[in-house]
Amino acid sequence: IAHFSLTPLDVVKTKSQTKPDVYNLGIVGNFKKVLEEEGASTFLDGWEPTFAGFFIAGGFAFFATEYFRRYYGSLILSFMMAQKSGISEVSAMTTVSSLEIPLIVASAATSAFFCCFLLAPFD
Repeated sequence: IAHFSLTPLDVVKTKSQTKPDVYNLGIVGNFKKVLEEEGASTFLDGWEPTFAGFFIAGGFAFFATEYFRRYYGSLILSFMMAQKSGISEVSAMTTVSSLEIPLIVASAATSAFFCCFLLAPFD
């Protein structure tokens, strides 16, 4: 919804960039000019790829975040078990579960990194 609501701003920005000699009245002036010359429906031009891109990227981001959260958790668990420090598996799993927030942050950052490449063609 947030990206859809910014589509009119994107339309005016694109017109200002592609025709700077025509749309040189500032952001408010350009909004008025587009509204007068092309009508209100012009403000929604290009909403389809924006919707499709963020819909696909959102689904991928959810999947990737969950995947990397589990992957990083198992990586830490296997690292702790491989240290041969006499730690039990239950104790290691407790330690991993206490790191849930940092694991979520790291997995979300990794997911966002990959989502940038997925979303770029739609933006």
